[in-house]
Amino acid sequence: MMVIAMPTKSSSAKSYTVSPVISSGSDDYEKNLGEELQQMLENTDGVGKVKVLVKTTDSKEVTGVLVVCEGGDDKNLVAYITDAINGLLGVPVHKIKVMKMSE
Repeated sequence: MMVIAMPTKSSSAKSYTVSPVISSGSDDYEKNLGEELQQMLENTDGVGKVKVLVKTTDSKEVTGVLVVCEGGDDKNLVAYITDAINGLLGVPVHKIKVMKMSE
């Protein structure tokens, strides 16, 4: 939990209003999960360079995954990546998209 102090208007002395800012950390969770997936996929034969985008809810439930990789035009590889993400994260197959990276 973070606390932010903000100045308020006062005629004689400066006073500050302190209010808590609650951060769910879902952005960090998405980033870390995406980086882990990227590292694993880059070490998989045929995948090549990879970019991964993971989207979650505030309760850190994964709602969608986008994978852009050099091997994204190989239908078998796309199926393997989709199955791996589905099995690992429990994301429904229709919420996983694997695409070919532009050259």
